[in-house]
Amino acid sequence: KGTYETETISREFDKIKITEYMLLKPGEQTGKKYFLTANKVFTLALAGMLILLAVFIQKVRTEIIAKRKNAALLQKMNAQLEEKVLERTDALEKSKHLLSETFDRITDAFVALDENWCYTYMNKKAGELFNRNPGQMIGKHIWTEFPEGVNQPFYNAYYKAMETQQYIYLEEYYPPYDNWFENHIYPSPN
Repeated sequence: KGTYETETISREFDKIKITEYMLLKPGEQTGKKYFLTANKVFTLALAGMLILLAVFIQKVRTEIIAKRKNAALLQKMNAQLEEKVLERTDALEKSKHLLSETFDRITDAFVALDENWCYTYMNKKAGELFNRNPGQMIGKHIWTEFPEGVNQPFYNAYYKAMETQQYIYLEEYYPPYDNWFENHIYPSPN
């Protein structure tokens, strides 16, 4: 009887094992499928992220290269512009020096005023005549420097010349300097 019961128990145990195996086997297959699917999805996601990372790195690299090229081009253009400015400045200085030398060779007093009645030029002879340093007169207002000339014939002639934009010749005695002056006034809009 003990052997029969043992065999019965053993058979029942085997049935339970088979049933358990039969029940677990489909779940194991499904689990393997889910695992393989999840593994594929993870692999594709990882590959996609790596591709996006590579594209991003390439884009950043391209932008950095473009910025470096632009910076180099800008630096080159700035250097060229600076060179042109220096050349033009040098040419203007030479021209100004030549013009100044020409005006200084004029034996008569010569001055130039802007539209605000400020000196833009005074030659040496004018400086001697008015007892002023020509270089220090640049930018100074004529009627502030020579207030005694206001409402004198010269003052009126200057304003008339500017108003009409016509050449005016004037010869007058100027009491503050106790001298006769001959003026040739050549106006221009500026």
